[in-house]
Amino acid sequence: MRSGAAIASALVAAILEVAHQQGSTYTTIQSAIDAAVPGTDEVFVRCGRYPENIVMRSGVPVRGEKAACTIIDGRSLGPVVTMTDVVDTKLSEFTIENGLDQLGGGIRITRGSPVIDRNLIRGNSQPAATPIYYGAAGIGVALTTPPAAPVITRNVISDNTGVTTGGVRAQGMGRVEANVIARNTGSFGALYVAYFSGNAQNNTISRNTAGITMYWSPSAKISSNVVVRNSYGVIAWSPQASELKSNDVYGNTVQNYYLMPDQTGINGNVSFDPLFVSEETRNFLGFEPSSLSSLTELASPASSVELSGLVSPSDGRSTGFPRRDIGAKENEGVTRLRVGQFRDSWTWDWGLQSPSDWNLYRGDLKVLRATGVYMQDPAVVPGAEHFYCDFSPPISDSETPPPGETWFYLAVEYGAVRGPLGYDSTRNPRPYGPIHCHYP
Repeated sequence: MRSGAAIASALVAAILEVAHQQGSTYTTIQSAIDAAVPGTDEVFVRCGRYPENIVMRSGVPVRGEKAACTIIDGRSLGPVVTMTDVVDTKLSEFTIENGLDQLGGGIRITRGSPVIDRNLIRGNSQPAATPIYYGAAGIGVALTTPPAAPVITRNVISDNTGVTTGGVRAQGMGRVEANVIARNTGSFGALYVAYFSGNAQNNTISRNTAGITMYWSPSAKISSNVVVRNSYGVIAWSPQASELKSNDVYGNTVQNYYLMPDQTGINGNVSFDPLFVSEETRNFLGFEPSSLSSLTELASPASSVELSGLVSPSDGRSTGFPRRDIGAKENEGVTRLRVGQFRDSWTWDWGLQSPSDWNLYRGDLKVLRATGVYMQDPAVVPGAEHFYCDFSPPISDSETPPPGETWFYLAVEYGAVRGPLGYDSTRNPRPYGPIHCHYP
């Protein structure tokens, strides 16, 4: 039974909405943060560009409508977001760009334990006079007493320019997990752990100056990360982390492991091409390993957190024994379709299906959304089609839907797929059902 005080607290809780529209109570994010009641109110920011450098408060979560369209622009006037002694709060669903600071251009953290979840952190930088070993262009965590313990998860951190570190400098405690950290520049590259005793796991780190750099972090746990196609892979400036397990370090142009022995084949560390389906950084869908990738269902230990919010582990290879994939993104399974180069054919991941017996369904998207039925009868639904069985991708399809109509395509393995095929808008799995070579 809830107490009277708890009921009263729930009744007065408010969502303080920030928007550019005329008549909005709050037109700046900072004004809403300052007006919020800690532990009770939440700040919700509508899509738009907000030229601000905000300071977070404990107990006041700040959430954007959608990361791709809710942008905080630091205008190179300082860190975009400052967090000092901030606890019990979360920053989520923003694009954070054009910050400039020695410690943290995008986000600067001094003590506290904030949660930074599902943001696009891009185009931030450090000033040229930044002292060596200090800070990061993307997210910087200060070395403090007591140590900071942030949770940095499911973010895309890309195209930041650092003097020392481009992506994330993690110090103290906390977790850095299920992030994509790509195309950042700086002497120490993407993820620099210094005096760090927390977890860095299931991150995908690609095309940076360097991947992971370790400095006096013997208690750190670094596991199940993909570190590929950087200049350097993993660097140990001092004793390496005591737990360096199940990482994929591959194709780094200068050296996979620098100032330390090669770890391939030790403690589950491997060196495989991840065979990414996509290397997109503008959203939360890229850097997904193909079903043919040796990284699928291999991570141990691994985070249960997945970049885009899919239920994990997913049985991406249809083995019947799902395990978490190495890296930030789970393979979505063999039904993952991609349009061909000339938009006249479809291809998808074959996974372990053998022989290559497939069904390809096409249907009306409005009908699917309204009914959940993906095996639509062409006699009833215009545009619906069931392509023949026992074929291998790609398949050509030059037809286009009539004006105002939208078609969907679904490729499934014959006799193998029995689970939920896709998700609805609330991430609930679609109904179970057998797949046949005829309409039920």
